Amino acid sequence: MKKLLCMVCAIIFAVTALIPDYAFASVVMVDKTFRVEISEDTYTFATPDGNYNDTNYGLEGDLNIASSSWHREGFLKVDYSDFLSSLSEDSTVKSVSLNFFIDADYGYNASTPRTRKIDLCYVPVNDWSEMTLTYNQSIEKGMRLKTNYASSVTDAEVIGSVVYDITAQYPKMWESIDISEHFTESIANSTVVTYGLGTHANFSNIKISSKDTTLTDNEGKITKPYIEIVVSMPSGLFMQGENYVALLQGQEYREPGYYAVGLNGEDATDSVIVEQNIDVNTPGIYFISYSYGCDVYYRIVEVLEAVETELNLPIAEDTYIFGELVKEGSVYLPTGDRKDMIYNSETPAILEIASANWHREAFLKVDFSDMLDELEDNAIINSAALWVYVKTDYGYNKGKDRTFDVCAVDIPSSDWSETTLTYTLAMEKNMRLKNNPALTVNNNTVGSVTYTPPSTTISTVNQWFSVDITEDLKNRLPGNSDNILTYGIGTHDTSMSSFVIASKDEPESTLHPYVKVKISRPADNTSGKDLDIKGTTIFKNQIQMNNMVDNLTSLDAGDSLYIVSSLNNNTSGDISPILVAIIYKDGFYKDFHIATTDVPIEPNGGKAYENIFTVSESGDYVIKLFAWDAINTLKPLTGVVYVD
Repeated sequence: MKKLLCMVCAIIFAVTALIPDYAFASVVMVDKTFRVEISEDTYTFATPDGNYNDTNYGLEGDLNIASSSWHREGFLKVDYSDFLSSLSEDSTVKSVSLNFFIDADYGYNASTPRTRKIDLCYVPVNDWSEMTLTYNQSIEKGMRLKTNYASSVTDAEVIGSVVYDITAQYPKMWESIDISEHFTESIANSTVVTYGLGTHANFSNIKISSKDTTLTDNEGKITKPYIEIVVSMPSGLFMQGENYVALLQGQEYREPGYYAVGLNGEDATDSVIVEQNIDVNTPGIYFISYSYGCDVYYRIVEVLEAVETELNLPIAEDTYIFGELVKEGSVYLPTGDRKDMIYNSETPAILEIASANWHREAFLKVDFSDMLDELEDNAIINSAALWVYVKTDYGYNKGKDRTFDVCAVDIPSSDWSETTLTYTLAMEKNMRLKNNPALTVNNNTVGSVTYTPPSTTISTVNQWFSVDITEDLKNRLPGNSDNILTYGIGTHDTSMSSFVIASKDEPESTLHPYVKVKISRPADNTSGKDLDIKGTTIFKNQIQMNNMVDNLTSLDAGDSLYIVSSLNNNTSGDISPILVAIIYKDGFYKDFHIATTDVPIEPNGGKAYENIFTVSESGDYVIKLFAWDAINTLKPLTGVVYVD
């Protein structure tokens, strides 16, 4: 982010006392080490019988890689955008490496000294999720690293390798692969980069800690993989993120980040002086100042007045599946006719849930298109909850607590229909929530509800329950092609319990399941209780602009704007506010100007304020007007008025 020197010039006469008087120093180049975390990782597993080819391992604490006929490959996704945004133009990347911890090597000849080779590959595919990626899906996306243990890498380019020796099954050591030469090339395509880990060693299964590990090394350091980048850069203060942050009233401010580098390359972030007076409950525009040595930066934080909208979104499709489970070997598999029956058409009014041998799971599609229509610039989702109405509980244990889980089923909505989904089809599509009654939920659990039915064998429950899906919605909906998400409902109760939820086809429409979403969005232009901004007129090149929208979207370099606004005092005392004009060009902060008065505004009185602005570049402009109480406190007294 560039320094806002133009802003300093604009208010230098008023805020000289607020800006440290530092002497300028010569630039000193130093080396700084950055650590970039892995944003997503998982591994895929393929076996000759295909039993694991559609299994996902996104939540495991390890990345297993192997090149035998039981084939495993690891994948890591890294987002470099924050790192790149924090670099100055004269910074130079000196080295980049992937660092990972080998927890174990299950080699068949572990007792004999034997070398292992791990390859790191660049995978030019980013449209995958750690919660859904499987071996079959990796093949479809062209992510495969090896066809089999005897072949070389085929679908992905090897950009680095590491070879190590083992004499036991548990090497437990850190390894590093240098990727410096490939770094610039990879980020030229996308700031999000996918890497693959594979091995050439036949019959070896190498266990590497994932980002979800809880394992520590012998120094007590968590063993998550990470990228280490050494950068030659000038010492001084550096800002991360944008210099303009918009918040809705009441929304928490989260610092985008900053850091400082000392003259010897040391981390001097703790020496940065940060001054701010943000009140997230009071609409207005605030400034945060950051100073270190001779460097001074500013960040603008605009708190927008918020209004909340509540939407009740119906369920687009719903059904349940039924499998009579019989244990075969170590797993339970469905048998009988029920596994291929469609229960949407047979019992359209209910969704049955059970986790005993007669196993049932429900699936619901929710279309969020109407919600997205309500979202505007700077609008946010406050909360989202799935509501279901439990009608009946066929509990064999009277009065025992029941727990049901709502799970995120991350597959395209076109992959299933309420008129065709069966237990067999759900297994094929990896939608199944439980493999058998003894196992935990296979898909990502979003939330759970526990309730106690009445103490009778067949209980009438008649009660609404909700599960919070806010974070899941925020994580999964962006980038979703059709704005439709699938949720599954299952239960952990293994005591031959089943219960009934009203479906979207329930005759009583008030009992249909639905999603309640609360959205906050910016209010229309408003005035504060202390002051009103009224009668704004803009003159362009001394000519009054009658159609401000057309004129402000086609300003030329050199055009002068003369802004006249009236501030009306609604208080019972004299006030001497400051009128601030913030100028945005093509959606980005450009400049700001202030207008003051020597004569206070009397109670119930008004006074004209004048701002002058000369356009330095052609483009589309937006001006935001608001008032501060004083230059030393910067407390907003009005809402923001937009002139575009």
